[in-house]
Amino acid sequence: DIFNYASQTRVWTDLGQNPNVVPPSVLPESNWTHFSGEWVVRPSPYGPLWRWIAAPATFLAGDNLILAVVLIKITLLLLLLVAAWMVGDIVARRGGSRSSGIIAVMWSPLVLWEGIGNGHNDLAMGALLVAAIWFWQRDNQQGTIPMVVAAALVKYTVVLVGPVIALGSWLREKRSDRVRTPIWWFIDSALIVVVGFWPFYAVRPIIDMARSQSNITLTSPLWLVQRQLDGRWGAEDIASIYKPAAIVLLAIVILWQLGVVLRNPDRMIGAVAATLTGYFLLASWQFRGWYLLPLMLVAAATNEARWIFRLSIWGVCCLGAYWLYIWAVPQWSWTADNAVQAGTVLTFVPIATLVALDMVFDAIDWLRRNQAMPVPPEQLAETGD
Repeated sequence: DIFNYASQTRVWTDLGQNPNVVPPSVLPESNWTHFSGEWVVRPSPYGPLWRWIAAPATFLAGDNLILAVVLIKITLLLLLLVAAWMVGDIVARRGGSRSSGIIAVMWSPLVLWEGIGNGHNDLAMGALLVAAIWFWQRDNQQGTIPMVVAAALVKYTVVLVGPVIALGSWLREKRSDRVRTPIWWFIDSALIVVVGFWPFYAVRPIIDMARSQSNITLTSPLWLVQRQLDGRWGAEDIASIYKPAAIVLLAIVILWQLGVVLRNPDRMIGAVAATLTGYFLLASWQFRGWYLLPLMLVAAATNEARWIFRLSIWGVCCLGAYWLYIWAVPQWSWTADNAVQAGTVLTFVPIATLVALDMVFDAIDWLRRNQAMPVPPEQLAETGD
């Protein structure tokens, strides 16, 4: 993907055209177009703010593709360093160890491999999401939602956590400022949108591309179900049942986390992590390991062993799936389809099992605590016990 980032951004920095409309095929035939693969004839699917973040790399690199790729990696490394510092500051302000927060980010194999090694821009989206949480933790509530909007202008899926962060910020705001803060959210977000889209105020191509991407089904639970039932059920028939059910379940997860924040606004970071986890497990029809990069950063910011452990396991499983994708066919004479199915199982079954077990144990613990609660004296008098 990093080669696509370079060629798509060069369409703007060299030709002055909108990469969300004009594909890299307009560039002179060279490594810039050869390494773009199938995306050479497809416009950029990313938000306009990513164009701004990547533009300095292609502007400085000129015709040198390798230099452009290296500069994009350096850009993402700088964003990772800033994100790690913010996570450390969040953890320190929550009574934890600053160094532990930084290590949870910088020593994550998935973050290093997918964020810097493969240079995926999900890291840029994640850094902006962490910035929103950082503003929240520092009690600067006016900065939270604008940072979520900025993150969505890199990749749009982050909008799912907007309601949770908005509620957590509004409840944590001083009562005297609760009317003023949403007004500033609107003003600041509008400014970010205006600057982010400049000079191409074309929204329809981005919406069309997002809709097109959302129709792709690959290496996800839905895809696995379709492959397992292939020959008995049509893929569209399965999707027509699976997708509405998954969306309803995701809505329940979001409402549940809104309820958690409503009861205790200080649990907002965990609610953000739970919302993203619910999305990736239930409603991400197309999944790649690097999609977890923002969630890895949020998990580190929770400073909760449970979340860090969950994402560590999930990240290792995503990296392990690479081995199956690459080596299962030549080493074990598998078909490519079997290798991808096995990789998808490895990616989702362990984390789904872990989350389910945690929910069962939490339910048992809740029942025990409620059974152990003392009976009020007035109730004892009424029952005669």
